[in-house]
Amino acid sequence: MAQKNILILSADDERTQKLISLLKKGKYNIHATHKLSEVSEKISSTEIALILINYLSIVKEERKKLISLFKDARKTKFVIYDVPEDAMRRLAFYRLGAYRILDQKYSVDDIFYFSQNTLTEVEGDGVLKESHISGSLQDFNLPGLINIFGREKRSGVLRIQTPISSGKIYFNHGNIYHAVTGNRKADDAVFYMLTWNKGWFSMRPLASKNPKNKVQLSNIGLLLHGQYVSGEFFKKIVELGGISNQVRVINKGDLLQKTNDPGFKDFIEKISEFRKIYDIIDFSPYDLLTTLDNLQDINKSNNLEIRESADIIEDFYVEKTREGIGLAESLLSDKEVKQLRKNLRAQNIGSGKLLIVGTKTCGKTDFIRQFNQGSLSNVRTNQDLDFTTIELEKDFTLQVFGIVLDRRLTDIIEKLSEGLVGYIFLVDAKKKEEFEYTNYLINHLISIYGVPWTIAITNIDKSDSKLLDAVKSSIKVADDHELEICEVSDKEDVRRVIMSIKPSKRKE
Repeated sequence: MAQKNILILSADDERTQKLISLLKKGKYNIHATHKLSEVSEKISSTEIALILINYLSIVKEERKKLISLFKDARKTKFVIYDVPEDAMRRLAFYRLGAYRILDQKYSVDDIFYFSQNTLTEVEGDGVLKESHISGSLQDFNLPGLINIFGREKRSGVLRIQTPISSGKIYFNHGNIYHAVTGNRKADDAVFYMLTWNKGWFSMRPLASKNPKNKVQLSNIGLLLHGQYVSGEFFKKIVELGGISNQVRVINKGDLLQKTNDPGFKDFIEKISEFRKIYDIIDFSPYDLLTTLDNLQDINKSNNLEIRESADIIEDFYVEKTREGIGLAESLLSDKEVKQLRKNLRAQNIGSGKLLIVGTKTCGKTDFIRQFNQGSLSNVRTNQDLDFTTIELEKDFTLQVFGIVLDRRLTDIIEKLSEGLVGYIFLVDAKKKEEFEYTNYLINHLISIYGVPWTIAITNIDKSDSKLLDAVKSSIKVADDHELEICEVSDKEDVRRVIMSIKPSKRKE
């Protein structure tokens, strides 16, 4: 069997030297260098199975040189290790093709074992080694971990700790056979954990065995159905105002008279005093979605009192803000960010909410993804709601929500109104039958909240003057604003629309 070649780009530090010594014990052929200029030459002249890059060796390099390096490194798998926990470049590295980003919590042994497993996957020989692995869900999400542990046929327990809950997922030869979080077990526990987006994880090896399978679905089945459950979960949480909101049942006697279900009676008794929604999820006797359905039904019957948290929805959706600028370029220049902040009248605040409002066909999700360019935060989306956090300056962050224009719109916006700094309304030019209702809602929202705004027309050919006139005759715009035309896949159009946000003069 031919030796496996590993290329290491590293500053000469103690941890890296220990890693090199471990890899040599494994009889790998090591090519180590601390010069960026030598890496591409090695990649082109030597068959490399794995590239390991020490963060300290590239942190001060020029951006153009790094991008060139990563293009060359795409020929094989490359891993960046010893990355600081708050490094802004982490997501940018993934976008540039990194196979894995390992922060400083990973020991040298972890990096070594991870390298062995990756090489085994690439070469298709040998037996996978087990190791204790830990990290942040913000750096590597749970679906990705499940896929990795499945491919690597790991046996062990994956422990997850978040600000609001904790759980365990058990693997045997890569297959999930049990899971527990709070009162939830098996498939339902996995579905709940798949909605978690920030926290810490650790994987501890266990001996392989023949356990009783308490999970009904395969790993793939759990992930596929988990996408549906997560979408429904997010939607229901938004309607209840946020996972940290406190709720309690009122008129309990009326509800008890209408049911013979002892489980429901117990459920009602436990929320006779204010409880946070995530606490209710933990102790509920029902599955995840049924629990939220019950809360929604009680709320619709006017038997639920909700005490809103200070952050409403952001307590669940907003990721930790990190300092600095990533490798990927932002959509707006520094000068444009300062002007936008002025347009939004947000010079004296550190964060605000920007709402992108439109029909399901207007392209709001694509619009937000263009705006999100260069951001660390992914765009989370389901059928009705998009969300991302965009750090425009070190001391200025926008929480951007994409909301479907329908009859529930005003209720959702009311819940998001705290910290609202502006609107972008997107109008689908091909939906003529919706113009009248769209016009009514736009003017209604502008009059209620009085924040800066703009309106853009999507799905229209800029040369189609007849269709443009039809839109203008239906969507009434104040004299101090103009209808913008926007191709949502064109970043220049998106930039222009964003920069056109401004307050109405009559509101000054």
